[in-house]
Amino acid sequence: QAMNIYELPFESLDGSVFQRVCRLEEESYPIDEAASETTIQYRLSNATQYFRVFAQKGEAPGSDPNVVGFINGTCICGSEILHESMFTHDVSGTTLVIHSVVVAAEYRRNGVGSNMLHLYLNYIAEHCFQVKRILLLSKGELLRYYVKCGFSVLGISSVHHGKEKWFDLELNVETLRQLEQHQVDAFTDRPFAGNPAAVVFLPPDAANSKYDPVWMQNVAAENNLAETAFIAPITPKADDCSSNDSCHYSIRWFTPNAEVDLCGHATLASAHALYDTGRVPRSLSICFHTLRSGVLTTKASSSPGCYSMDFPSTPPAPVTPTDSYLSVLHTVVEAFPGLLTLREVVFVGRSAFDVLVEVTPWAFARMMARDGVLFDRIASLGGRGLLVTCMGAAVLDSEGMLAERFDLTRVLQEGVGEHSPVLDRRFHFLSRCFFPRVGINEDPVTGSAHCALAPYWTPKLTSLSQPNVQPPALTGFQASHRGGVVTVQLVRRDDGDRVMLSGPCVTTLTSRLCV
Repeated sequence: QAMNIYELPFESLDGSVFQRVCRLEEESYPIDEAASETTIQYRLSNATQYFRVFAQKGEAPGSDPNVVGFINGTCICGSEILHESMFTHDVSGTTLVIHSVVVAAEYRRNGVGSNMLHLYLNYIAEHCFQVKRILLLSKGELLRYYVKCGFSVLGISSVHHGKEKWFDLELNVETLRQLEQHQVDAFTDRPFAGNPAAVVFLPPDAANSKYDPVWMQNVAAENNLAETAFIAPITPKADDCSSNDSCHYSIRWFTPNAEVDLCGHATLASAHALYDTGRVPRSLSICFHTLRSGVLTTKASSSPGCYSMDFPSTPPAPVTPTDSYLSVLHTVVEAFPGLLTLREVVFVGRSAFDVLVEVTPWAFARMMARDGVLFDRIASLGGRGLLVTCMGAAVLDSEGMLAERFDLTRVLQEGVGEHSPVLDRRFHFLSRCFFPRVGINEDPVTGSAHCALAPYWTPKLTSLSQPNVQPPALTGFQASHRGGVVTVQLVRRDDGDRVMLSGPCVTTLTSRLCV
């Protein structure tokens, strides 16, 4: 069930909401474990800032919000949970004991609980500076859930609460006050492949804090990855929650040398990090708000770890046969000495960001087999960089000119092995992407480049004769050392074509920033 949740302000916790909270507590715990109405009222009255109720905006305009769950706790001065900890609150305590994490039955098992807990923990870290440590009790079957949310298991609890065995868990709030960073391999289903990107989670008020573009650039340079993405939640207010099926985040991308206007693989990595950590339920889409590329929408697919992105189409325009064309053509050939001839260049064009060159499959196979690229010549082309592409072996399963243009005999003459991506019939096209001007000689996998490759290859490889029929999806392979697979689909719209980019991701590293 797709939904977006928000926190109800304290003044909204009127009698009907309070009674809903009491019913949820009673329905969620056995009778010997549930807090009484008197205890809930005590926690709400005496530990108000630690009592957070979450709701979904009512479907009808002006209707009451739907309470989907709540979390509450009280503070203690000691170092461990005692039985009396559940019924008292010490205003000077630095340890917060969470008593209830409750989700209404109809909203369970779709990531709502994880989303609620992340919101709650972030609130504590950002607003309750007195709290240094959080404790809670958990049953055995929920240990994995809480550990994924950042808690550590201390051991079996000394508190007897109902009939079942409970465990004590702990979370150091000081670590929450350090920014969380994930390193994600995008466009691959296995680690150490695809394109790595760092994703830094910023607080909601990041725009008004020390996390300015200079700081972001320093972090990106320190990471020394192709891209570091910085994302911050844009939280809808209770009276302005216009969409229940999406979450909103700002996003900016930095290479080690500069900020860029668009980056596909780091956007995919950001979506993965949000879904994987439970910050966003997989049933919701994510709207990334950019500075210069509009709103980018991502969705989780039915396959675990796979996502799709809605990006603008940036089709390449042919470089006209003028002196400019000859200059670009000769510069490209000079950049690959002994690997490419003028006759093997099929097309030369420019997209919004890059020069795009189609070469023959046999020339591409030769360029894959040998080194010797002159990156300074590529940098002289201007723009962000150079995209080199060729048609893939999938065309061999078609009839007519496409299969003939592939010329399998000439490809085999280049000495490619049977497992070469050039001969892999899953791929409709192949590419390599070079961006020395922004500090990346060759990018492992480039999502934004496929915003140009999709509109270039779709009319060449598919039929666009039926105006009301959307083109089929194509599969591209970026033939870098790490390699990556990108599925693309050109979506025709009256207000401008879009490109759906799809692929899997894998998290390889999580860390905390100390600056």
